[in-house]
Amino acid sequence: MAGPLKDEPRGPREDIAGALLPLAGRVVADTRGEGMGTDLAVLLERAGAVVLRVPVMRILPPLDGEALQAAAAALDTFDWVILSSANGARSLREACVRLGVGLGDEVRPRICAVGPATRDALVEQGWPVDLIPEQFLAEGILASLDREGGVRGRRVLLPRPAEAPDLLPAGLRARGAQVVEVEGYRNAPHREGMESLKRAVRGDQVDVITLTAASSARRVAEVLGGDVGRARVVAIGPSTAKAAEGAGLPVAGVADPHTIQGLVMACAGVLD
Repeated sequence: MAGPLKDEPRGPREDIAGALLPLAGRVVADTRGEGMGTDLAVLLERAGAVVLRVPVMRILPPLDGEALQAAAAALDTFDWVILSSANGARSLREACVRLGVGLGDEVRPRICAVGPATRDALVEQGWPVDLIPEQFLAEGILASLDREGGVRGRRVLLPRPAEAPDLLPAGLRARGAQVVEVEGYRNAPHREGMESLKRAVRGDQVDVITLTAASSARRVAEVLGGDVGRARVVAIGPSTAKAAEGAGLPVAGVADPHTIQGLVMACAGVLD
């Protein structure tokens, strides 16, 4: 876990090629769940940040693994599979592998991946991606599906965490879809990471706290309350920002676009 460097110079600084580093010397807390990759940290470091890796969640298997297995076994009965996170993509893929279920070229559901990280997780596992919405929000997914011909009378599979918002399945049902929701994975608090974040924030060692999901926002609020010291809170999208504010966290910035690249730019944007 990288720690903050108090004596590091702050503010824009150039790299060896002369490009400005907008986060030079700034300490940015990466709160993403354990095992969710290093892509955000890499981009933050390229922007000059000192990355404090403090996962606030553990990603665990679903409590009801049989429901996910049943959905995987019946995969060819669905018209659409909508995957809203890399974790959901991996859990469904792993269930299919355990059952020996593949995606045939002739009869298979179309797959909607909500964002580049989810798409990459699928492509890495050899799964095709048919649709990526322009906006990585429930509204953007629904609008993209409308442009693809709609979902009336279609069977749609949603593997998601149990605490996911209801906006997407409600919107799909309002459009006449038959929606099957299954718990793809669940979140649990990462106590060590949460306490590390608390110590760093209380010690005024953090410039920015990044939030990439509503669940991580709630874990950060659980350990910090609404007191983030001098740190600025930056969310990856409006739904995460709404969850953070609902939990009492002051949100200083929201990424646009709602990607990790946009999150890095938003981190720079909230700093003087």
